[in-house]
Amino acid sequence: MSGDGKSAVIRPEELVNHAIHLREEGEVSLAGEFYIAAAHSCISFRRRLPEERSPMMKEDANSPMYIAWGVQNILAASLCYRISGANSRAQRYCKIGMDIVEDVAAHEPQFESTPARLGLANEWFGDLRLFGKIEGYEEFYEEATAYYEQTASPEGWNSEPEFDKTIMVLFALDGSIENPVVAESNLSPSYKSLVDRIRAKQKYYPEIIEKVVEQGTWESDYF
Repeated sequence: MSGDGKSAVIRPEELVNHAIHLREEGEVSLAGEFYIAAAHSCISFRRRLPEERSPMMKEDANSPMYIAWGVQNILAASLCYRISGANSRAQRYCKIGMDIVEDVAAHEPQFESTPARLGLANEWFGDLRLFGKIEGYEEFYEEATAYYEQTASPEGWNSEPEFDKTIMVLFALDGSIENPVVAESNLSPSYKSLVDRIRAKQKYYPEIIEKVVEQGTWESDYF
């Protein structure tokens, strides 16, 4: 707990909730700024002050889940900026997200020599490039696939929160568009197979993202 009795994790949640409210009110560009603030808050929260740690928490407290949450909010911001016509802002923040992911994957022990999480890092690279309209997302999805094919117990990894947060963006956006493309398909294997989730993104994500931008919003309150 922080000194004022409020958990520090409340701040990114409050920022996201305010971003959702702004988006629902049509303040899409400003919503993007709050999603970016939430992203920075999520990513920084993996480094917690002593008073914010439980007795069972490791000192470094650098859970990959907070990186996933940060990336999720950068993706939301990029959609907001694209909807408002600020494509360069969407691209800029997606590039910042890629820099953060690259640094995390290179220096944090949870990723080192761990094919599942190195695959996840490449999945994030693909997502950020696709949402930011930056060329080369297919290459990183294929790199993620290669790592996932080396992963033992993929079903167990898929249940980890950082993996769940990353795939849920696909379902949340698809469920909010007028003519869902994923909901009409048998996509249940994407929860069971790390490789299948990449194939689902390759097949469905470009169309979903374009429909969301065309609609000018998304209806899900997931993010």
